[in-house]
Amino acid sequence: MAEFAPNLHEQATLSTVEQLVEAQPEIVGLQSYEYFRSEDIAPQKAAFLAGAIPHMQPNYPELSDTNLDRVGYPMKQALETTMSGHESLKVSALFDAIEYRASELFLLKAAKEMNDTSKTETERAESRDWFKLASEGLYGKPEQDVFNAIAHAKLLPLIEQAQITGINKEIADELSALLGPIGESNYEIVQPDTETMARVGALVRERFDPLMAHIDPEKIYANEEVRDALNVVLQQLGGHELGWQVVLTENASVVSVSAHKKQIEVGMKRKEKSGKDLYQVVVHELGVHTLRSINAEKAGYLSAAYGQDGYLDFEEALGMAFETAYSGGEDAHSDEYYLLAGLVYGLDGHEPRDLKAAHEIHWRFKSLLMAKGRPLESVDDSLGKSQRNAMLQEMRLFRGTDTQQSGLIYTKDLAMFNGKQSVWECLRNVHTQADLDLLLAGKLDLSRSDHRTIADHILAA
Repeated sequence: MAEFAPNLHEQATLSTVEQLVEAQPEIVGLQSYEYFRSEDIAPQKAAFLAGAIPHMQPNYPELSDTNLDRVGYPMKQALETTMSGHESLKVSALFDAIEYRASELFLLKAAKEMNDTSKTETERAESRDWFKLASEGLYGKPEQDVFNAIAHAKLLPLIEQAQITGINKEIADELSALLGPIGESNYEIVQPDTETMARVGALVRERFDPLMAHIDPEKIYANEEVRDALNVVLQQLGGHELGWQVVLTENASVVSVSAHKKQIEVGMKRKEKSGKDLYQVVVHELGVHTLRSINAEKAGYLSAAYGQDGYLDFEEALGMAFETAYSGGEDAHSDEYYLLAGLVYGLDGHEPRDLKAAHEIHWRFKSLLMAKGRPLESVDDSLGKSQRNAMLQEMRLFRGTDTQQSGLIYTKDLAMFNGKQSVWECLRNVHTQADLDLLLAGKLDLSRSDHRTIADHILAA
């Protein structure tokens, strides 16, 4: 995407599209997961965990024709305005970003149809096929070699340790019996070298620690206090002057960022967070997802403010990398989501699984992980906690579905794993705060040359 001297036609096109985006930012910033928030299903969760019901049955009130048309009509108009082959970098970048979001809108329409009980089973089955294809096209699907490698690194050693030592052997035997045969793999899971981890961690702490001086690592923060603490950080990042705010959100349990709404959303289902948890939230959610959007908008690149086409893998992995480098810990989340997705797909030589079948494996894995070689009975509420924590992760993967279909999940969370290799390759070349500035220029994939061009223009603005 080379930049050329602007002409009147290009300027008029850019102005028209930017007006459409300003009126409806979601045509560039649509996030499909925002439509998969179910109304409070705590009673169903409790019944499911108690074994009283075989499946969850989420409802998705946001999946309506009215909501989808509200985005779809201006999106179509914007695409028609920009599709004639423009030389302007900003116009072509907007076209690519909006086209990417059109694919997410297609996924949402398929989700609506497959959850519509007034449709025939044939119609719903066809919509499920389209949903799966769209999800895999946007976010990828679990691959056999990668799944095998993660299972050999993370899952099978826990079973073998318990069976050898006899500690928690009953749970390990149950888990083993639920698994199919897992083949060998030559895939090497990305492990950042210690020098890069330490160097990046120091840069991230230098960048963000001054913004968190008001957060007490030993304090337990209620949701309202989390909101207030994050607002202080947001103001320092320059978010308030662009209309950003921190809000409390029902029907959610995590802190998430919506660039098109300019909101940092604090899920109220989780009642409190520690100050140490808030450090991780600031580095990942505000330091990556929010700051990249703010920087691109300040430079006038709306496509990179709301999310350039194909940015997601890199951005999610960058957030996890910053979080991991900051704490000096290990990124276990991305591996576990990938492992769980592979089990749902039946990559262990088993039939594809629904939520119930996946849960029976997952909570036992979480129990052994939590026990760390100790007898489970010596770990406070280990079985209850492992089942609840497993459910939280499972419901992320089964978002948008009725949880009853084997092998059908929303694969967005694979992004955390899929972008890991390219992110750590980039981070090996990060030595200064100026290098961090490039990574934080916008919602871009810096392993792509076309996105790098946009980043260079943002920094030069």
